[in-house]
Amino acid sequence: MQKSHKSVAIGLIGFLALGGSVGAQNIDKVKKMTAEQAAILVQRPGPLSLGSLASISEETAKALSQLTGPLSLGGLTSLSPDAAKALTEVKGDLSIAGLTTLSAETAAALAQHPGPLLLDGVAALSEDTAKALARHTGMLSLDGLPTLSDEAAVALAPFEGALFLGGLTTLTPTVAQALAVHSGSLFLSGLPAIPEEAAKAIAQLKGPLFLTGLATLSTEEAKALAAFEGPLFLSGQTKLSPDAAGALSQLKGGVLLVNSLSTLSDEATKALVQLKGPRFLSGLPILSDPAITALAKLKGPLFLSGASTLPGESVNALQQMNGGVLFLSSLTALSKESVAALAEFKGPLFLSGLTTLAPEAAESLAHFKGPLFLNGLTTLSAETAKSLREFRGPLILSSLDTLSDEAAAAIGLMKGPLFLNGLSTLSPAAAKSLARHSGTVALLGLAELSSDALLFLSGNPQVRLPEDLNVRN
Repeated sequence: MQKSHKSVAIGLIGFLALGGSVGAQNIDKVKKMTAEQAAILVQRPGPLSLGSLASISEETAKALSQLTGPLSLGGLTSLSPDAAKALTEVKGDLSIAGLTTLSAETAAALAQHPGPLLLDGVAALSEDTAKALARHTGMLSLDGLPTLSDEAAVALAPFEGALFLGGLTTLTPTVAQALAVHSGSLFLSGLPAIPEEAAKAIAQLKGPLFLTGLATLSTEEAKALAAFEGPLFLSGQTKLSPDAAGALSQLKGGVLLVNSLSTLSDEATKALVQLKGPRFLSGLPILSDPAITALAKLKGPLFLSGASTLPGESVNALQQMNGGVLFLSSLTALSKESVAALAEFKGPLFLSGLTTLAPEAAESLAHFKGPLFLNGLTTLSAETAKSLREFRGPLILSSLDTLSDEAAAAIGLMKGPLFLNGLSTLSPAAAKSLARHSGTVALLGLAELSSDALLFLSGNPQVRLPEDLNVRN
């Protein structure tokens, strides 16, 4: 989970450093750069990685600050406060992972950067430096810190953004108590275990808590964490005992993510059902019939993204869920019996793992009465589209990148809202068919259309088009 959140901040940087053009890879090898050279380089918008620069002058930093995009300076081993202040003007993520030490003065300058700040090379944090960084208003990553003193934790705790401390492998009760004052998301992904007293202390945190490195959790630790009032993410758990599950079912925050489970006993499943909130049980390859029957008693959303198949009997049990939301995003195949059972489910249904849908299965799903998410489909045959014609609920096909004229003619006759935001273009004939649709048609991914296609679609006020559409005359 930590990686998925930090990828928002560093994904573009990684693209340039690892997967960009040959020119970008060569730039990453440059060891010296003048302000004049930097000024030329930043004229190109987008991410920039300069991983071999060991130092930069204030003038060069000022030139680099004009970059519109993420900036990675992974080779810097020193940075003056003046150069740091100049870099804060960068309009994107700022990553300086090479710094192993950070003075309070340089930290105070960097804290003025309004975007995500990644300082994953810093190996020690003084109280004064922590106090300076606490004034930062964006995301802050200090994943290189192996330890954190009580004083530094107290000084850092007032920071209000997402805080990454993935390098910590131990957590004392006093540090946990200090960090619990933090009001934003807290990522402690490096902790392999959490003592009961530390768990009691960190449970006072007010924001989301990510303990994604915990492979196991004792009953005592689970009881301590159950007092936590925010979303709790335990995505490193591979096993969960019935007693620990029973303790977690009392979680005051009501949101629990456990997405690395390889097995879950019937007793543990029955215990988790008591949790009053969303349960993310991703990773489970299979569940027993008693476990499925227990889960069917849920009154909230259920995420089961590990099973690639479900027998009809299991689906029959799940469709008894009382007004829930069912996410079966790993299902890659559906039997005739499973499809028929799913069609009776009362609530939104996510089947985003399906990459193909046979006409026979589509005909059964057409009787489903809730929002249907089929975001794994990239193509839709005319036969399958015809089988879906009787569907009355919202149909979400956001990954569909092509739509034939015949398929468009079929789904254009449907009565419920259509979400086709993956399409980049449409033929005039397909546009004419979709324009006849009686409900909302979302086509916000369209990049270009012929003038004929645009005129057809513009005749229906319920068709949603992007504002920056390129029209071919």
